[in-house]
Amino acid sequence: MKLFYTIKSKLVFVFVLFFITTSSLIGTIWWYDYRMQHIETLTGVITHVELNLKQTDKVEKDFFSAEAINPRFYQTGQSLYIDKHAQLLRKIAEELDTLRKSDFFLRLDGESHHIDSLQKALSLYDSTFQLLVRKIHQRGFKESGLEGQMRKQVHALENSLELSPILPILLMARRNEKDFILRKEIHYAENVYRYVAQVRRYINENIKNETDRARLFEALNQYEQFFVALTDIEREMGYDNSLGIRGKLEKMSRQIEQKAEMMNSQIHKKANQIRSQIKMVLLLVVFFGLTINVVLGYFIIQKLGEPLQRISASIHQIVAEDFEDHVQVAIVKSRDEIGELAKDLNYMVANVRLRRKEILEKNAELEQQKEEILAQQELLEAHNADLEQQKEEILTQHELLEQQTREVQEKNAELEQQKEEILAQHELLEQHNREVQEKNAELEQLTEEIGAQRDLLSEQFSLIENKNEELEEQKKVVQVKNRNITASIQYAKRIQEAMLPSPQSLQKILPQSFVFFKPRDIVSGDFYFFIEQQGKIFLAVADCTGHGVPGAFMSVIGTNLLIQTIQWRNILEADKILEELHKGMVEFLKQYDTDNRDGMDIALCVIDPKNKDLCFAGAKRPLLYIQDNELYHIRGNKISIGGINHRVEHQYDAFHISYEKPTQFYIFSDGLEDQFGEVQNKKFSLRRLKEIVHLHQHLEMSEQERTISHAFHHWLGKERQIDDVLMMGFLLQ
Repeated sequence: MKLFYTIKSKLVFVFVLFFITTSSLIGTIWWYDYRMQHIETLTGVITHVELNLKQTDKVEKDFFSAEAINPRFYQTGQSLYIDKHAQLLRKIAEELDTLRKSDFFLRLDGESHHIDSLQKALSLYDSTFQLLVRKIHQRGFKESGLEGQMRKQVHALENSLELSPILPILLMARRNEKDFILRKEIHYAENVYRYVAQVRRYINENIKNETDRARLFEALNQYEQFFVALTDIEREMGYDNSLGIRGKLEKMSRQIEQKAEMMNSQIHKKANQIRSQIKMVLLLVVFFGLTINVVLGYFIIQKLGEPLQRISASIHQIVAEDFEDHVQVAIVKSRDEIGELAKDLNYMVANVRLRRKEILEKNAELEQQKEEILAQQELLEAHNADLEQQKEEILTQHELLEQQTREVQEKNAELEQQKEEILAQHELLEQHNREVQEKNAELEQLTEEIGAQRDLLSEQFSLIENKNEELEEQKKVVQVKNRNITASIQYAKRIQEAMLPSPQSLQKILPQSFVFFKPRDIVSGDFYFFIEQQGKIFLAVADCTGHGVPGAFMSVIGTNLLIQTIQWRNILEADKILEELHKGMVEFLKQYDTDNRDGMDIALCVIDPKNKDLCFAGAKRPLLYIQDNELYHIRGNKISIGGINHRVEHQYDAFHISYEKPTQFYIFSDGLEDQFGEVQNKKFSLRRLKEIVHLHQHLEMSEQERTISHAFHHWLGKERQIDDVLMMGFLLQ
């Protein structure tokens, strides 16, 4: 084919094949990565289902151990544990729906049946748990439910039979009632029935007034009826965790966990099989690509490299043999540019050899002319040498005369200078004698004054030694107190560090994140906070009034108010959280009734991963974020939490930022930007901080932390740190 007569066409053909092979390999690798990420996401969801099931079981046990003896639950019918239990079950249902709808999951045979079975078991478990909650609420506690009704009737009986001999029997019935409620043993209930029968016989035999007897019988019968109803409810609920509704609930919980574990095991097994199949496909594609590349390489070597190598070798030989006629250029029988090159080289070598002969003949003529010119040049050089020697002798004599003239002039100048110096020294000696006489008179007067001052200094030295001894004793006392105070503050530091979440736990939630924390003293008035609640992530950086121990106390108050507001009161909007924090701070510090003006500045972020939205609210603290290589600055509101303006109504603004694209966020206290530097004695400034984060945005978050730490310490130098420093950064994508 004429298409392959040129090197260009051959190279284009090879490049097209190489491009197709490389594109296929890249596409296969992308497909492999996509499938592996999908599998990892689904296995993560399954693992999360198991964790939520364990959390559900823990919440259930916490409810029975804490809320069942909480009077507020029986009064309101509401419980944080019940809400948390329902929320976890909803999460599990949503995660199971996510698994069901997944393309990968639909390909797994039989797994849909496991999800249906697990969902049915969860539904039955939830209804059984709700039934048990209703039974517990019906049973009551202290003044509520059946226990409250029983207490009311028995108090009426105790008041009526206060002075009668049957009162101890009634009290024994009351004691066995309480033992039955606590220990759930049936013989205590039988004792109650027996003591009630004795009280009934006593009333029938000893109370003669018909009205009183009827009233007492009615109270006793109602007490007995309520107790019978309570024993029936206790029997239905189960006297221990293996009986009744409790036993059924415990059995269901174990079955659900077993089903989840079995489903998790099967799905992981099948996922591993699919991973192996995908790897095999990838290996085949890589092998096929490498084979094609080897074939293409061999083709290029055979068609292009080998002819060029023969031509190059022949050219080197021709040059080495100095273009002798017996050496020829290699002959290449191809119709492409390499064949044409071989022909042209043969023609060029023939021309070079012809020109070489002409140049050799010209060189011989030039060599003869050169020898004649050199002979004439030698005669001229000999004549010039004689003239140069005569010139040098004349110059030498002239230089000797000039040197002798200069020496005579220098000797005359030295004699004149020595005469002037002798006259000046004579005048200086006379003046020095007069000054010595004046100094002697002054020295005699100073000697008398020094004697008087020496006596005075001796007395003062004795006093100073006494003072030094007293100061040394006081120094020892101060050192002991300092050691005690430092030990207490170190202990406070351990408490504060225990309250603060670790950066590692933050990185479990947000892998691309960092916390740069450098307290000015042992303990800090700055603190950071994060928590997960109802599918959202809450992060905060706060700067409390004061440093050291006072600031640390304020940070403990701030942390507790955040936990109460978000986790217990379930307030999830960023602006509302700050408003509630302000109210809680004012109330906790009693700022309406005292002169207390403490407070804190805070930057709060609420992350909604489901909607890819971050909500920010700030009290005198800003938010920096970088998106599409642009740096944005949100200032927040200019009002603190608590503090001097606590009587003014506080309302904070909420700012929403979508992070559909990768976005880096930074929140920080004012200690970093307000720090003075050793060299320039200026503040570090917010402008410099912006430049650093914008310049190093391409780095990993851990590298950014090291860069910021290095910049801060370089700026600080030997200057004293004036405030606590805290900064948090994280990447959302």
